[in-house]
Amino acid sequence: MKIKVDLRGDLARRVTAASLMDEGTVELPGDASVGALASALGLAPASAVFVVNGVAARAGQQLREGDRVQAFPVASGG
Repeated sequence: MKIKVDLRGDLARRVTAASLMDEGTVELPGDASVGALASALGLAPASAVFVVNGVAARAGQQLREGDRVQAFPVASGG
């Protein structure tokens, strides 16, 4: 299935272009989860906050054909 991915902040620089197809699309198996998407992008699931179709998602959430996923870097500070 094809998932549209929008990488924000420094994630856009950290993910290799080879992971993404045309227009920020990733091809995944039909039973893929957010965690599988993170792995396909070369990211640890805990290194980003994932939003699927406008709703925050956990690593175990199943994805569906045509989903739009935004990935935001985790921020920390003191």
